[in-house]
Amino acid sequence: MLDKWQKQFNQTKMEIEAEATVKRWDFTKTKEIFIKPRHMKSILEDMRQVCTTLKEFYSLLGPDLKAVTGDAESIDEQKNKIVTEVAKLESFVYDVFAPEHHEEWRELYKAFEDAMRQSDGSCAHLIESSFNKLKSSEGAFDLLNKFKNIKTRKAIEDQLSTKYIDVLNGYRNEVAQMDQLFQKNRQNPTISKNMPPKSGGIAWARSIMGRIKRPIYKFKTKEGLL
Repeated sequence: MLDKWQKQFNQTKMEIEAEATVKRWDFTKTKEIFIKPRHMKSILEDMRQVCTTLKEFYSLLGPDLKAVTGDAESIDEQKNKIVTEVAKLESFVYDVFAPEHHEEWRELYKAFEDAMRQSDGSCAHLIESSFNKLKSSEGAFDLLNKFKNIKTRKAIEDQLSTKYIDVLNGYRNEVAQMDQLFQKNRQNPTISKNMPPKSGGIAWARSIMGRIKRPIYKFKTKEGLL
């Protein structure tokens, strides 16, 4: 709206000056007229960027990441840091739309941007450490697939793009664990009560095979991701 207002002002000025009876139409303080609108526009652009930044971080630091990594405490801690930085902007003591306080606002906003860059690094480190101790390769794959189409921070996107090999390594470990479980208990499998030994053993073996196959079936539905 502020851009349209200035354009409309200039358009009206041209139309008036185009009239034969008026050679030039102008205010003595035309420059001053636009100082505050331009300042307001810059502030609103900063606020829009703050909202975009929050959306990008919140799209990452949510229940899906908690479920996969199992590190809800670190995720909440990082989110709280971001909320704290936003609160500093909200507590700006001056009139944020007053041009005379432009420098104070720019200093505060620059501190916010610096803090968000630090948060980029913290989140990247969190992802790196979390994916090194994956709870579920299937869940991690679902997370990566979800974030493939979600706009998040550039540094986070770059970090996530390196995590597909960790998904495969996690799956390899899961297969090894299932193999150990099978070899250890194959002679005396755990079966449900009131179930015949042979059919119970077959059901037990099939449950292990199912746990191995399920992630592979999911991987094959998104072959381009791996």
